[in-house]
Amino acid sequence: MAGRIGLIPEELASKAPLAYRKYRNIQRKQRLLNEAEAKAVRVPASEVSEERDLVLRLWRYVMGTDEPTRPGVQ
Repeated sequence: MAGRIGLIPEELASKAPLAYRKYRNIQRKQRLLNEAEAKAVRVPASEVSEERDLVLRLWRYVMGTDEPTRPGVQ
């Protein structure tokens, strides 16, 4: 919807949900395999490089910066 009404580029709007679904699927598979362990899921960067690039482009577009900001930290 954000892409359709011009808040963000249509390409980012259409591909961001796909990246999210891929992240969630990886997480679910790992958690099913390691049911007893509730640790953070780690994957090789090469496995999600396209999705990571897309999310970073979306972050830059929306936030206007490459780095997350924290209140009171400069």
